[in-house]
Amino acid sequence: MKACLCLAFACLVASILGAVRPIPSFRLAGSDGKTYTKAEVTRQPTVLVFMSVRCPHNVAATGDLNRFAASLGKSVRVVGVTNATLAETKALAKTLKASFPILADPAKELIKGMGAKHSLDTAFVSPVAKAGVGFWEGYSRETFRAIVDLLPKHGGPKRSPNLSGYPAAMQSGCSF
Repeated sequence: MKACLCLAFACLVASILGAVRPIPSFRLAGSDGKTYTKAEVTRQPTVLVFMSVRCPHNVAATGDLNRFAASLGKSVRVVGVTNATLAETKALAKTLKASFPILADPAKELIKGMGAKHSLDTAFVSPVAKAGVGFWEGYSRETFRAIVDLLPKHGGPKRSPNLSGYPAAMQSGCSF
């Protein structure tokens, strides 16, 4: 019984705090016309949001992600990653009105490499650790709070954005 309680507590803490994930090497084209690599993504604090190309949950989430990106400022980057061709990715970014670049990952090299299983899985990438220091299966107000708390420890600014308008319940989407 005691072992079960300890395991349950460990799982709860891991789901709240995220888990450290190595970042695989990659070279992906973005909806903004730039090419992104592991070196580029680990240059500054980066929030990666994985988006399944035809998932209807992306629509509402993009509004939240646009607002969150704006609240973080230019020293923190938000980047989407989708399982689509570059042409599909550009169309997706335009349709969603994403204020952040979305990377075309049709072979799912970064998606699989980071262990993303569903649309809206979220990772925080540290320029200090050169790794994903937080990973969440979806996003919520608490996910954003955890990312904001991680920023000063990982080369980012201290921020205190108002997070009350974001979903309290974890938001997740379609499987990859």
